[in-house]
Amino acid sequence: MAAMRFGVKTGQGGYSYADLKKVWTAADVLGYDSAWLYDHFFALGDKNALCLEAWTALAALAAATKKLRIGTMVTSVSYRHPSLLAKMATTIDVISGGRLIMGLGTGWYEEEYIAYGYDFPDQRTRVQQLREALVIIRKLWTEERVTYNGRFYSLQDAISSPKPLQKGGDHQS
Repeated sequence: MAAMRFGVKTGQGGYSYADLKKVWTAADVLGYDSAWLYDHFFALGDKNALCLEAWTALAALAAATKKLRIGTMVTSVSYRHPSLLAKMATTIDVISGGRLIMGLGTGWYEEEYIAYGYDFPDQRTRVQQLREALVIIRKLWTEERVTYNGRFYSLQDAISSPKPLQKGGDHQS
């Protein structure tokens, strides 16, 4: 029987990087399995509070921890082109020694989309965008060159190197 795992979701709303680093490094030392941020541009509940961008903060926290599996709960594919997101995730997976857990979703917070200048399509369209993004990201992680022409995204002979350290969720170091 598998052992129960425990993680911590700090979010980053209202916290400085020093605060987050203190909590995450303590969780790492205490033996927690994972730690999570959220992918929002302003703090939920208090838009005026501090709120670091999730992926850049995650890169710094990856370098500051040793064992924690790390990720965002959950990244909206609407905020970053899938090719950029694949590259960002690969970079953090490499920095962390293969500890990234990728969580993707359609996005939901219409007010945030509008505030930051993103279109907010209907739910069906957002699900279709997620499907295309998943195909693109997987191809960039597994194929040498990727050409893709979809309804929402396209790539022409894209190269993504290095590849993540993990293959299909299994650590390969």
